Amino acid sequence: MGWSHGGTTTIKTVNKSGEPRQERPFAAAVAFYPACYKPIDPIRPLLILSGGKDRWTPAEFCLRHAPAPNQTAAFKIEVYPEAYHCFDWVGIDTKQQGHILRYHAQSAEDAFARANAFFKDHLGGK
Repeated sequence: MGWSHGGTTTIKTVNKSGEPRQERPFAAAVAFYPACYKPIDPIRPLLILSGGKDRWTPAEFCLRHAPAPNQTAAFKIEVYPEAYHCFDWVGIDTKQQGHILRYHAQSAEDAFARANAFFKDHLGGK
C-alpha cells in the first residue's frame, strides 16, 4: 500500500511498463490518491482509491491512464466524488501548496473496507 507519492511508487512497482525488474515484491497492491501520469498496465492486482475533488493528484489522470476495461479482477479504481487529497487522514483540514487536504469519514471508511476486501480476495486470509 502507498499514499500519494507512495501510491505512485506502488503503481510503478506493479506496472508492466517502466524499468525492467528481476523481482516484483508485491502480490497485490493498493494505491491511495496516487499521481497517474503514465499508462497503468499492472502485472499484479491493483486497486486505486482517489478523491474526486483532489486537484493535487487528480483521479481523472488515473482514469485516463487506466487499462481498458478498467474494472477487472486485476485492476479496480474507486473515485470518491466528495473527497479531497488525504481523505483518510483523520482530522486533517488544511491547505498545502495551494491544495486542499481534508478528511472525509465516509470515503475513508469505504476505502479501507475495499482495501481489506481486495487484499483478502487476492492474498487470501481473513
